[in-house]
Amino acid sequence: MGVTITYEVGVEALQNALKANYDAESAFRQLLEKANDEVTRCYLIEKANVIKHFSITIVGLLKEMSIQPLEKGSVLGGVARLWFDIKSLVVEHHALSIIEEAKTVEEEFCATYNRLIKAGIHSEKVYNVLVSQLSEMHALNYPNMILNTKSINQTIPF
Repeated sequence: MGVTITYEVGVEALQNALKANYDAESAFRQLLEKANDEVTRCYLIEKANVIKHFSITIVGLLKEMSIQPLEKGSVLGGVARLWFDIKSLVVEHHALSIIEEAKTVEEEFCATYNRLIKAGIHSEKVYNVLVSQLSEMHALNYPNMILNTKSINQTIPF
């Protein structure tokens, strides 16, 4: 007779994390297209692959909850990538500027995850996934070879 609405705690957090993953993966792949040196390319491939793994994990959790996962990132992420393309017409890309941009992408990703974790609107399982993925992202280091040649802060900002 009546309609039953089921709500799983943490769905919104997972969907927002999934958007952040899609945005970050697309951004790292976009940077990969501009990277010329092997060290930077390997670093960006590693970042993109880790983010892809995060997405697969989140999609699996959402499907376990019988929730349709989002299929694309945010509008803001698309605008950021468009802005990078526009800047690319004017600014020459080198390893340090690419790493600087990757650092910005990672900071945005981590800030989103921190907001989701601090919001507290999730189950223990969702909390554990978010914290684990955030920790794994923090554990990935920037290439030492690039960082030791010049401070990232001394590069031309995008």
